Amino acid sequence: MLKYPTPYLRKSLVSYYKKFNLTQAEMDEVDGVYDKAFVFMQICGTGLLLIGVPGNLLVIFVLRGKSMRRNLTALFLTYLAAFNLLNLLLGLTRYVVVSFHGPDVRLYSETLCLLHKNAIVFGHLGVNWTVLAVGICKMAYVIVPDTLMRNLPKSFVHSVMLTMSTYGYSVVYLFANSVVIHDTESSFGLIKCEQQYLTLAALTQMFCSFLLPEAVMFFVNVTTIRSYHLLWSRATASEKKIVKVNYILGIMVFISDIQLLLAEVPYIVINTFKPLIFTESPIGAAKYLLACYLSVAALYSNYAFNCLSYCFFGGHFRRELRNTLRPVLSLVCDPESRWVSSKTSVSSDLDYRSSHSLNTGRLSLSLMLAPVDHSI
Repeated sequence: MLKYPTPYLRKSLVSYYKKFNLTQAEMDEVDGVYDKAFVFMQICGTGLLLIGVPGNLLVIFVLRGKSMRRNLTALFLTYLAAFNLLNLLLGLTRYVVVSFHGPDVRLYSETLCLLHKNAIVFGHLGVNWTVLAVGICKMAYVIVPDTLMRNLPKSFVHSVMLTMSTYGYSVVYLFANSVVIHDTESSFGLIKCEQQYLTLAALTQMFCSFLLPEAVMFFVNVTTIRSYHLLWSRATASEKKIVKVNYILGIMVFISDIQLLLAEVPYIVINTFKPLIFTESPIGAAKYLLACYLSVAALYSNYAFNCLSYCFFGGHFRRELRNTLRPVLSLVCDPESRWVSSKTSVSSDLDYRSSHSLNTGRLSLSLMLAPVDHSI
């Protein structure tokens, strides 16, 4: 049997089992499913936090460096990294804490429960709508390069408006549909928040928070790849090298967004259609928790690993990162190596702008920081 923090929790859980007249074998089966869920989240969730939190903090620190401080695209990237960090700290941290402290322990008061839900909704909406606005801006830059500086501020304003409007609806929905259960036996002795499912409000809230931004981003990526295809067909032999790289990276971004959309679908289905998928029994509750942890890990992995794409694909970001970490790298690397030497190759501004931006969509931000203000 599982070991819980206090005998009271163990007693409450056994009392909960007895309501369903479970045999010892059935109790062991339920505890086995809980064990799998908790161990998975303890390992996977902790790993994602160790990668995502320091990674996003480093991204924010580097993006605010001198060479990129006034770059509008870098400003968007900073907001995106901040939202990623917010999601990891507020959302994933709770799941990890729960996995170390027993069964479905959510929060200890109604106020904290509602505040937590609102913080999660705001963070996720901020990520989705911000990357959507920048993706649209990047698409406009590929099609009409001269419109980039004019579209960036507009995209940011639209992103804020969409985020706040959908967030306002989500707040109304959460306060109107959240139910707080004070049953000490069925809730393992703690207060637990539940939502009403299978309502029009619930489906609308899920659609606005998850599916709508990703669906529009899917369209944006398709349009941008088509634009790259047209550039490829019209490019000269010397220009095709640049366009080819952009074309390939655009396809990579497209595949990445499909992965994120597929990761969000299980989370939406599990939490929206919970009564239809899982039975109202101890084994049903345990299987729901396991399925929820699996979908949460897939969802939050994007926030954790997004920071790595900056290092691999952003040339300007890598240069700023080397400048920032040069004192540390000089202690562990050869002073003449390219990681320490300040004589790093910098592509010309003309080549940089002629690439029509290296990518699009969610990772387009991390694949390229264009255009750079060289007057700094």
